[in-house]
Amino acid sequence: MSAESYPDVLERLFAEFGDRYSLATITEVARGCAEDLRGQVPDSARLEMLERLARQRLSTPSAR
Repeated sequence: MSAESYPDVLERLFAEFGDRYSLATITEVARGCAEDLRGQVPDSARLEMLERLARQRLSTPSAR
């Protein structure tokens, strides 16, 4: 399995939500999620949890 990175997460989120949100908005949501998760999850799970949380927030605009 290849190493995951923050740009990989943004790419997947943009592929899924790019028809509804700009890349700037998706990046802003992802940054907010990263900040919310800081110190809350182990580094090994950080990107997976960031992607899940961002996906949830982008799917539920009122939760953003």
